[in-house]
Amino acid sequence: MPKNLRDVPVRRIIQARRQLQPELLAYRAYLDSLVPTVAELAAVRAAYRRAAGTHVRR
Repeated sequence: MPKNLRDVPVRRIIQARRQLQPELLAYRAYLDSLVPTVAELAAVRAAYRRAAGTHVRR
């Protein structure tokens, strides 16, 4: 990441975005694939809180 983004030409930023788009889309797909697991973990944590009768420290 450049120290001063003002020094980077707009065409260079657009070029980088286009070049890196496949990687960004793959990363987003990976994050989307984690949603069911994260939701399941959240449900387990909520059940634990109810069963324990106390608040779990974050």
